[in-house]
Amino acid sequence: DPSTRDVVRLLAARLAFLKGPAADAARPKLSLLLAETPDAARGQGQDVDRVALESLSEATVRTWLGELFGADGIGEELPPTVYALTGGRPGDVVALLCALADARQITRVDGGLGVNTAGLAAALPENLAAALALRERALTPDERAVLDLLRALSAPTPARLVSRLLPPPAPVEVARLLGRMASRGLVVEVRLPGDPDPVRFRAVPGGSTTPEADRALHARLARELASLGQRETPTGFGLAAAARQALLAVRLGEARLAPLGFRAALAAANEARAGLDPAAVVLALATALELAPDETARAETALDLADRQRRLGRFDAAASSARLATAAAPGRAAICLA
Repeated sequence: DPSTRDVVRLLAARLAFLKGPAADAARPKLSLLLAETPDAARGQGQDVDRVALESLSEATVRTWLGELFGADGIGEELPPTVYALTGGRPGDVVALLCALADARQITRVDGGLGVNTAGLAAALPENLAAALALRERALTPDERAVLDLLRALSAPTPARLVSRLLPPPAPVEVARLLGRMASRGLVVEVRLPGDPDPVRFRAVPGGSTTPEADRALHARLARELASLGQRETPTGFGLAAAARQALLAVRLGEARLAPLGFRAALAAANEARAGLDPAAVVLALATALELAPDETARAETALDLADRQRRLGRFDAAASSARLATAAAPGRAAICLA
């Protein structure tokens, strides 16, 4: 959409003046994204929601590590090891360095980073997954609960909501715990312009849980988010977030949550209509469509979704939604998309 493209243009302009591996990896993807026309992207039915960084070369990884540790401090073993374990993927490089720091194979020296020669002499992980697994096993119960929660929410979350949504007994000093986790690279601090919450937190990728644990967590979050009062709800965590959690739980087998999620999604769509946010209306209706309790509700939701998609110029998606409506209720008239 135009707003997203404006943000991409701003990022591309800023990156033009930056040096370093991360900026180098981002430029090609941003240039490609800017070269695509909105009509072409829309015709393919693709909405861009992330820009992947290109993998770095081994030489660039060495340069990056030299910037972090100092050219004389990285030794000969660390750069090829980091490259071999990560394939040069920037996010994986950062995750591996954090894991090695937790294992004291990398240490902080005078405010920077230094290689622990004795630590590196010990056996290094065989792969990135093994390194991250070691790190996850070293988490305290409170850290594990926070990371599981943030990963389930998958959006920058203020400390007050983390405290509200953690299962009992929740840590007393949640904000302080999040600060310590941020200093270790377990969570990332996010500051949003104009946000009444001065800082939010998101979890770094990683970790593994069972489908049963994920289902229970998403179900609990759906119920709790749906029950929050308006004053308690930070921006971005209203009924749409409750509906999304319900949908994730239903996909994992918690069919009982479908009615709650359907109601929350329709209410979120109405809120978005009142706020004149057509893209949010479409997203909420798409969630409601998947959670519809019967064929009549499915047909009505699909027709509403088709109309909204048509207004946004997403004609292929609108036609697909209209076909779903007529399949669910053959006797109903389909929306005219011409």
